[in-house]
Amino acid sequence: MLKNTFVDNIYCNELDTDIKGFLRADQLKILREHSTVGYVLQGMEFRPDKVAAYYLGDERLGWAISAASGFINGIKDYREGRKISIPTNEAFILLGE
Repeated sequence: MLKNTFVDNIYCNELDTDIKGFLRADQLKILREHSTVGYVLQGMEFRPDKVAAYYLGDERLGWAISAASGFINGIKDYREGRKISIPTNEAFILLGE
């Protein structure tokens, strides 16, 4: 069983192959420990790309906000007014981004 979230490649014993798109537990910890508080603003509901563009300046970083916030339901977690965790620049430096 996999105990990770997305981004890095993880070896899956059950399938005997690497699975692309997973975060290791240590990477997830960095994102959660090095973040600030934000909120899903009006006009950004169900749009992690817009949230990432607003807070991080890059619409491709929605995955980082989802991971730091502990979201597991995809865009459904992005409800207007919901408190979210925004990874800091330090988090990305520590991740090697």
